[in-house]
Amino acid sequence: MKIIAGCVIKRDNKILMVKEAKNSCYGQWNYPAGHLEEFEKIMDGAIRETFEETGCKVKLTGVLPIANIDLEKETHILIRFMAEIVEENISFDKEEILDVKWIPIK
Repeated sequence: MKIIAGCVIKRDNKILMVKEAKNSCYGQWNYPAGHLEEFEKIMDGAIRETFEETGCKVKLTGVLPIANIDLEKETHILIRFMAEIVEENISFDKEEILDVKWIPIK
């Protein structure tokens, strides 16, 4: 079992999303998230993954319902936090992320 932590960041009726570059989900839009590192705290992992995938520093403001899914023949626990941008500096590793955009909720 693996734990995935990430952030849902909403501003001006838009959500900050990342376009995945991984083969398993290439081209799909997702909220910034990723696997926890060994001994990493869940909240720290969500903040780190958001920074790595978007270049933005965030402050966690709440937690969404926890879910589990089966990915790659393994159970994953998804923990998604609501977050606010503290410092916006969109930058990302183009080998992991294809694009980062504010996407209208509608």
